[in-house]
Amino acid sequence: MEEHVDEILGIKEENPVTEIASSKSEMSDESILKIIANVILVVGIISSIVLLFTVAIVQVQVQDEYSYLTKTETRWSSTGFAIAIGTFLFSIVLWSFFRVIVNISISLKELKEDKLLK
Repeated sequence: MEEHVDEILGIKEENPVTEIASSKSEMSDESILKIIANVILVVGIISSIVLLFTVAIVQVQVQDEYSYLTKTETRWSSTGFAIAIGTFLFSIVLWSFFRVIVNISISLKELKEDKLLK
């Protein structure tokens, strides 16, 4: 009865030796890739915000029709907006790609350990 409850809850008995070995290998490979993915995401979000305010919203000098004076106008640049959105989307796609690779790697290692234990 107790084994059946453990199965339903998803609790499996782990050998502490293999648990330590798997955590060491995860620390060396997968955690580094997770950190790189998170850094790419944060840098991508920050750079897209900076690009939005520097490239998408631009100030241009416009000369007055009746005098030689120039005035500054703030204009919206659709090209700059596209660059900022592209940077944001690329960072999200790259982050999710790296996360999928990490999850696949962890799953393959778990499958390998399960086959070795059997």
